[in-house]
Amino acid sequence: MIMTDHINMLGDNPGIWLNDKNGKSRIDISLLDDVPKIVLAAKAGKSRIGMGVIDDTPSLMLFDKNGKSRMDLLLNGDNPDIRLYDKNSKPRMCLLLNGDNPDIRLNDKNGTRRLGLCLLNDDPTIGFSDKNDKSRLGLCLLNDDPTIGFSDKNGIPHMMMDLSGDDPGMVFFDKDSKTRLVMSISNDEPRFIVLDKTGTKRAQIGVNHLITTKTEVETKTPESTIVLFDKDGTVSWQAPLP
Repeated sequence: MIMTDHINMLGDNPGIWLNDKNGKSRIDISLLDDVPKIVLAAKAGKSRIGMGVIDDTPSLMLFDKNGKSRMDLLLNGDNPDIRLYDKNSKPRMCLLLNGDNPDIRLNDKNGTRRLGLCLLNDDPTIGFSDKNDKSRLGLCLLNDDPTIGFSDKNGIPHMMMDLSGDDPGMVFFDKDSKTRLVMSISNDEPRFIVLDKTGTKRAQIGVNHLITTKTEVETKTPESTIVLFDKDGTVSWQAPLP
């Protein structure tokens, strides 16, 4: 070790420490396990600013007067990322560019993400998560169509409501995310559709456009029509009859 009044240099982990006139370290420049870092300390000796490159990720850290981390600025890959921490050093807010998608995340006191706001491919999106960080509710404008999605405790989507153009609709999904039930009004035509696990339509109530096999002529049914289909999608029963 080589020492002067204010500079120390250490062997395997080279470093330079600059001390004030009271002998307290104020600047720490070091290479610890091949991680370069610079730390600036207040006159009380607590770290207030830190800079470093960890796993090729450059970062700038700001500490409060007690030396606790309160803000990080980093490049995660090529994505700029700002993280804010509470007095218990729990991450509470994150602002980042995820690819080209701006993203804001708000966390609870345990550091678990509970609310996210982002522009996903220029579609504004708001997502709500439970205390286990599972997505439960999402709101977005998908190609300018308002859409609301609901998910179960495992984060699996089970219901979606949207306005496609000016046509309202609701879709229900099973535990395998297969569409099983559809309710909609399309071109002022109400319909209620039931599908099996393979996605084949098995029943429909409301307006239907049926094609007669022999004539290949399309027939529009009234709103009061009930139609049942077999597993091949062929009409097996209909009331009232055409």
